Amino acid sequence: MLVRFDFSDGEGTTPRYFTNAEQEVTAYQLPEVLPALQKVQDAVHKGKWAAGYLAYEAAPAFDAAMQTQRPGAMPLVHFGIFDHPAQDVWEASDSVAVGQWQSSTSHAQYIEDIGRIKEAIFEGLTYQVNYTMRLHAALSGDDRYYYLRLLKNQRAPYCAYVDAGRYHILSVSPELFFRIEGSRIITRPMKGTIRRGRFWQEDQALRMQLAESKKDQAENVMIVDLLRNDLGRVAGVGSVQVEELFCLEPYPTVWQMTSTVTAMLSPGITWLDVLSALFPCGSVTGAPKSSTMRLIRDLEPKPRGVYCGTIGYIDPSGNALFNVPIRTITLDVATHRMEFGSGGGITWDSRGESEYDEVKAKAEFLDVVMPDFSLIETLRLQDGTYALRSYHMQRLQQSAQFFGFVWSADSVAESLDNFARDHEGQWRVRLQYSRGGQLIVEGTPFNKAMPTNRKVAWARDPMPDADAWTFNKTTWRTRYSERHLASSNCFDHLLWNRQGEVTEFTQGNLVVVLNGRLWTPPLFVGILPGTFRQWLLEHHAICERVLTKDEVQQAEQIWFINSVRGWVPVSLVGENEECGC
Repeated sequence: MLVRFDFSDGEGTTPRYFTNAEQEVTAYQLPEVLPALQKVQDAVHKGKWAAGYLAYEAAPAFDAAMQTQRPGAMPLVHFGIFDHPAQDVWEASDSVAVGQWQSSTSHAQYIEDIGRIKEAIFEGLTYQVNYTMRLHAALSGDDRYYYLRLLKNQRAPYCAYVDAGRYHILSVSPELFFRIEGSRIITRPMKGTIRRGRFWQEDQALRMQLAESKKDQAENVMIVDLLRNDLGRVAGVGSVQVEELFCLEPYPTVWQMTSTVTAMLSPGITWLDVLSALFPCGSVTGAPKSSTMRLIRDLEPKPRGVYCGTIGYIDPSGNALFNVPIRTITLDVATHRMEFGSGGGITWDSRGESEYDEVKAKAEFLDVVMPDFSLIETLRLQDGTYALRSYHMQRLQQSAQFFGFVWSADSVAESLDNFARDHEGQWRVRLQYSRGGQLIVEGTPFNKAMPTNRKVAWARDPMPDADAWTFNKTTWRTRYSERHLASSNCFDHLLWNRQGEVTEFTQGNLVVVLNGRLWTPPLFVGILPGTFRQWLLEHHAICERVLTKDEVQQAEQIWFINSVRGWVPVSLVGENEECGC
């Protein structure tokens, strides 16, 4: 058995490994669950570490009223007993192939089930139901490498990898179930989701939409109240406290709403007592817990397994840390098939289509291959002064916050000032900013004067659908370099989207003159928000409108603009022509 934990809880993440278990404790049937967990507890009392998982279908072992599907082939309990954490034992190849993820629940079935849930709410059987569906895909190659990729993509604080023999678990969960530190317990239920935007302004608008959502707040409060009640069974009188309510946390594809509930444990209470009182976490059941779990059993066609159960470890002192394994894959190595669960809280105010979109958004990270990248800004330095400096700094800061980079405005300012102090004349300065806040400032002498009548051509292929890589300036520029080859004789290539709307150049924004007015494409068609473009818009020198290819070709004048070169008049060659020598 091999277990790896990447639990950060807001602090720096150092993986914790467990391997070469001296004993493995498993349970396949409900009557075996509590005796198995007691074996784990006994080992901890003897000074051992324990690490493993508990499946969702183990719940009736704690309370027969909490009904689930019949257990599947996967053990309900699987813990390893260890003398101590291991050294770094991780080895992963760089080869993995993931098939297309397919849902086992049709869109029509999902909408129908949401209707059934709302009928149950109307009848008073439940207030909120965490309804989930499964996606399946094939995997070939090294699943450890896939875990590392998911870890990088999701950047969640409660990630774990479990090699439990036939079944491997790849959990990149953002949700804490509970942490026990001495006599203090911390829980952080997560309920309320909205997709991330593609650029800072859109992202902040969606964040505000979630923050002000009465529906999501109501969902969150229901689960907070449920957790408070569950904690009351093991906590000292009057010690249960809601420390944070409606905190918004950014992840690569979604914003999540969390709250923090804490308590002081009554004397003699152990992690097993806590597990018995809280399991499964209310955020993955709904409220009230027992009646809602019966409804889930009737709606969901198969067991959840470790998904919505818990994964964690206990140290010899009795301190414990367990996640809620959402955003979690279970791999059957015998069949090379993966299963992933995705769901959300359904209330009376829920709309089927919106909930379906939320479920898809939560699964988007499965197909993402996140490149290693830095943010970049290119500035013109002239006689010690940077043109549009404040605009560049604002864009850089917004991108850093959007991608979750460490941000230090003072470091950026100091580096730019140091470069300016040592370089006279006119320079093209490139600032590169990495995730950890490290930066590189370098420059080349620059002569703004250029020959007139620079030729540009249409890109041969449309741009991909606009996403974060469109609206933020990064070192990952494959889509641009493919459309403007270094060997091209053209000054630049003009880009367009799948709808036939003209967007920008690969290295600058577009302005055209039509009927005597200056127009630039709007942001939503898919363009980088250039700093010079922004300055011109704020000073009413140009206006926004959607531009077609025909309109650009018939324009009285075409301009290439950016903050380094300013205004560059260009002429457009024919649709299927290159620029020539």
